[in-house]
Order: sequence, then structure tokens, then C-alpha cells
Amino acid sequence: MQDGSRHGVAAPAAEKAVALGLKHIAEQCTIIEKLAAHGRDTTPAQSLLATYLTSQDLHEDHRDGLRRDLGTKNSITTVVATRTRKRELAALAVLLIVSPAIRWFM
Repeated sequence: MQDGSRHGVAAPAAEKAVALGLKHIAEQCTIIEKLAAHGRDTTPAQSLLATYLTSQDLHEDHRDGLRRDLGTKNSITTVVATRTRKRELAALAVLLIVSPAIRWFM
């Protein structure tokens, strides 16, 4: 099997992993929100969310590498900027979920 051919097979799986990771992150944010709404400790759930976000970075790195290898290139600057913005938004979402006082100021 040629190298490009392997990438062609792996690319859809990488896209699926990225999509599934986003789903897990969204579900974990919902769990954190429900825990916070009931006055429960969200620390373990936030820790798991951090793990999901780290895993998501790995999935996206893999997918982006395959895209570059296959010629469906995203510029590295765009990839890094997008990932940084997504991390900022995820952190803000957690803050808004666990701290009603912060929501009041926004």
C-alpha cells in the first residue's frame, strides 16, 4: 500500500474522531452545567473536560497532518489560531457554567 493511499483511508477516521471528540466535549460541558446547577462539586467533571480538550488537540493535529499530506492544506497559522480560540471559548464556557456571578457581569 502506498503512503498516500494509507492517508486516504485514515483521513475519514481522523475526521470522525474529531467530530466525536467535539460531541464528548459538548456533553461534558452539559454535565458540568447540571452539576453546578445542583450545587455539586464540578472539579472531577472539569478535570475530565480538560482531558477531552487535550485529546481533541491530538485528534485535530492528526487530522491536520493528514490533510497536509493529502494536499487539502490548512495553513498552520490558521490551525493554531483556531485551536487557541476554541480553547479560550471552552474555558469561558466552563467559567460561565460554574460561576453565576460571572454571568451577571456579562
